[in-house]
Amino acid sequence: MGFLEQNYTISTFIFFKGLGVIYFLAFFSLLLQVEGLFCSNGISPIGALVKYIEKIYGKRGFLKAPSIFFYRYDDAFIKFCVLMGVFLSLFLAVGIATPFTIFFLWAIYLSFVSLGQEFLSYQWDVLLLEVSVLGFFLSLSSTPPALGIFCLQFFLFRFLFSSGYWKIRTDKNWRNLTSMRFHFETQPLPNPLSWYFHQFAIRFSKSTTFLVLFLELAVPFLFFGPPNIKILGFFLTLFLQVLIIFSGNYCFFNLLTILLQVFLINDNFYSQNPFYFYGGTNIFLEIIFGILIFLNVLRFLGLFFKKFEAIRILPAFCFSNSYGLFAMMTTKRYEINLEGSMDGSSWKKIPFKYKMEDPKIGGIQIAPLQPRLDWQMWFLALDPNNLSPWFNDFLEKIFKGSKEAVSLLGDYPFKETPPKKIRISVCLYRYSTFAERKQNKNFWKVQTISSFLVEP
Repeated sequence: MGFLEQNYTISTFIFFKGLGVIYFLAFFSLLLQVEGLFCSNGISPIGALVKYIEKIYGKRGFLKAPSIFFYRYDDAFIKFCVLMGVFLSLFLAVGIATPFTIFFLWAIYLSFVSLGQEFLSYQWDVLLLEVSVLGFFLSLSSTPPALGIFCLQFFLFRFLFSSGYWKIRTDKNWRNLTSMRFHFETQPLPNPLSWYFHQFAIRFSKSTTFLVLFLELAVPFLFFGPPNIKILGFFLTLFLQVLIIFSGNYCFFNLLTILLQVFLINDNFYSQNPFYFYGGTNIFLEIIFGILIFLNVLRFLGLFFKKFEAIRILPAFCFSNSYGLFAMMTTKRYEINLEGSMDGSSWKKIPFKYKMEDPKIGGIQIAPLQPRLDWQMWFLALDPNNLSPWFNDFLEKIFKGSKEAVSLLGDYPFKETPPKKIRISVCLYRYSTFAERKQNKNFWKVQTISSFLVEP
């Protein structure tokens, strides 16, 4: 059966439903944090950034950071947009006005990503936007166009292969097959099973690292084979995504990757009575998908040739992005812990909700939601000697008693009166062994490396 004779109607149906669910997870997670992150009393107010961009670029600022918040950026409108994202995602999941719903979801999420700075700078954020662009054009046809299906298959190939390629290109730990010895211990937010995965990985470091590279560098080529080979590629890639889901907290990233994989399965897989159908040709969509395939090919060639790597087509709109997830393996886990005091002698812990602090807690399950502040604290600890500007803003919000900002924390002990001093401690965390945990019940061995005080 030729490619043009394969039908992907069922897979496309699943894709749109799943895309609605993933957008719901993304916007619902943002809804829980938007006041503390992006409203006027949050850590990184969108309104302040809009004013700064307009001051520098004027009306051209929209092209630098496309966002509906250039039209209006008060707190009520920002929260309204998040709520609209939640409701529109439900509309998409049940199949209401699919093309329009995808477009507005993309526009709203792009508005937040463009102005969200560090807190919305993750690769899965731009991945969701690029997938939405592909999904929008796919939704314009009553039957999935063959070139559109191939475009999504090639995009999945490029996304996974790029992740594996950048691993071996940039990090000796991946080339030496030792990365998995560190991964589960040093990943941003371990979950309750991460400690157990770590105990296995340190014994089989080379084989587990090789397996990851094989699944990302070799298996994606199966996506271009006949239907049975594609299905093999589907299940092998599914295996990798499920392992990541069970061993860490990577929000909706793995679910979105699995959703893309449905285009490796044509309708004959779901039916006991094979049927052949080709949905016809829509010249407009064929041209659009031809352009999108061309952009993906350029991105793929950019892995090997710098002259292609430099090509950017409307980068601010996330039509075509570069990917390379987990390329650099962190070999030591540092955490930045906070304490507050009114007098400089009596100190109380300023707890976060999900990041690692208590040595008796090996990890917390929060995915498929993403606590953006806790994630950024992990990145902050990678270079504790150069604290990011957003962290200084966060400390300032604590000193000023911003209820919105401290709502992102755990059981905050200074709800009535903000602290006068904050002690910042840089700590090294290492997973305990089976024997050590049996002795003291701790998942982590914690060593304080340095500490210093800050005041308003």
